[in-house]
Amino acid sequence: MTITHYTDRARDGAGWIVAEVTFICPHSAEWPHAQVMYHQEHADAWAKLTSAVHDVGGKIFFQPWHAGRIQNDNMPMLKQSQYPVYAPSKIPAKGGKFRTLEGQPGHTHNITEMDHPRDIVEKFRHSVTLAKKARFDGIELLSQGGYLLHNFLCSHSNTRTDQYGGSVANRCRFPLEVLDAIIEVWGSRAVGIKIRPSDDYNDTTISYDESQPRPKEKELPDKYEPLAQFGSLYTVEEATELVKEGKIDLVTFARPFIYNPVSGYE
Repeated sequence: MTITHYTDRARDGAGWIVAEVTFICPHSAEWPHAQVMYHQEHADAWAKLTSAVHDVGGKIFFQPWHAGRIQNDNMPMLKQSQYPVYAPSKIPAKGGKFRTLEGQPGHTHNITEMDHPRDIVEKFRHSVTLAKKARFDGIELLSQGGYLLHNFLCSHSNTRTDQYGGSVANRCRFPLEVLDAIIEVWGSRAVGIKIRPSDDYNDTTISYDESQPRPKEKELPDKYEPLAQFGSLYTVEEATELVKEGKIDLVTFARPFIYNPVSGYE
């Protein structure tokens, strides 16, 4: 079924597919059967999918994922493996609803602060190395949504006093170390990172002041409102016109194309 889902979209003209987020280690997220990539057998299974996508002319990127504090340690995989819920600081996320657990609890309070962030960097490296063996075409690193990398970026989920906390530069250190490790495996031309400063998912909302000021000589133009200008693209025609005008380089269509790969895109 998974192979059919992806090949249908590759066959019908998707220029680039990003696979759903995939765990780099045991997890306790709300989705018990979410995809994983940390053993060779996982790479072997993924290779069947990438081969099928390539056979119909498609390209597909791997999206490595660590959920950080957005987990509950009573979910089956983590309860069985006793693998910790890692986060930069012992600060539980608000909300959550684990529907398969009795009482539908929220995100765990049983958090293990990461003493050695480089250990997790190496898990990302291992996972993307397997992704290369599975013949993916590149990597999109998830650094939003309230998950581990995003936990480091936000001051309310990262109160560390070491080199990974405090200043903006320090809070960016862990995501950038992960990115560097991935680039060492894949090269810079095949790697991207997904960030969303305006995110409000999974207890990630930050104040406008926290996102300011921008670095010198990196200020945005006056009246530049990217969300207002580009945040409501719904048609291929709109996107094509903006690319032709040189206002944007790339547009992705997610939800409409995921649930219907043909209608509206022929």
